[in-house]
Amino acid sequence: MPTPSLSRALAVLAALTLASACAPTCETTCRKIVRCELADNFEQLECEESCTRQSALFEVEDNKTLRQAFAAHRRCVTSSTCEELEAGECYDEDLFQF
Repeated sequence: MPTPSLSRALAVLAALTLASACAPTCETTCRKIVRCELADNFEQLECEESCTRQSALFEVEDNKTLRQAFAAHRRCVTSSTCEELEAGECYDEDLFQF
């Protein structure tokens, strides 16, 4: 069973992938997640790859609602403090149903 920080990081990653021209990139969002140490042993490249895969999934599924929610989530992650992220500030139940 994943630790709470890992679950939080995975939730953040899933949200990071919704594509939007105005949303921060996976690279930018992952830099924040790694800097805030939201998951043990989770590195920048791993984060970016996961983010990119999730984004591609929303594109393939042609789910505009999830793409928009994920873009909003990435904006939230990059604009929030580490403490806010740790407290679940950007958690979106629709994106992270676990």
